Amino acid sequence: MSDNNQALSRMRNFDEFFEKISSFYDQHPLLSKELVKAKEYYFNKTGKLSEMDHDFSNRMNAFLLWFTYDWRCSQNLSSPFEVYQEHLKRNNFLDEYSKTQGQDNHIHSLFEYVKIKNGKTIIKDLYSKQKYQISDKKFLIGCLKGAFFETRLFKEEDDFYFPNYYIPHPIEVNRYIKKRNKQIVRKGESIKPFLITLHAYHTKWEKYRNIDIKSIYHFDKSVPEAK
Repeated sequence: MSDNNQALSRMRNFDEFFEKISSFYDQHPLLSKELVKAKEYYFNKTGKLSEMDHDFSNRMNAFLLWFTYDWRCSQNLSSPFEVYQEHLKRNNFLDEYSKTQGQDNHIHSLFEYVKIKNGKTIIKDLYSKQKYQISDKKFLIGCLKGAFFETRLFKEEDDFYFPNYYIPHPIEVNRYIKKRNKQIVRKGESIKPFLITLHAYHTKWEKYRNIDIKSIYHFDKSVPEAK
């Protein structure tokens, strides 16, 4: 199978998985309630969301994956993904259990788009400095080389693939993002809170393109912050 066909197959498999977990959450007595709480928390942090927003699907997908892997359920401190895996195991859905096992060990980070080489997309994890080659050449269409973006990176066999969202950031603020990222790495902190902050900046940037970008991506305290 060619790289392009493999990439398409992985995308289809991920879309099927995404539909299954979304349906599972809606029908689960605990997770359906946790979903409501998590949604309020997440969008209070990253900026309110309307179905009329052109970025609605992208940001909802980002939220649902955050909920799946990062949210901790109040009753048992498990992630929704762990609850889903336990459901599969308990009900003897062993094929689905095997296919999804280990997905919570994926990479969630801030990446840099490096280039396309030999039909592969090259990206760099700014937190770990690790470079990755991905078969999917279409995911970053329109993205400028050197641009930073948030997403998650999953692995199947010996290849990596993207999920169904990415949060891009304007290249004009790269040096400010890079400086803050270096501070996080140096202190040994998790990058996840910074990803939430950047997502909130991205939301403002999408809404207020006529405002000085430094007022939106507010790293320079000498510039007034856009509220």
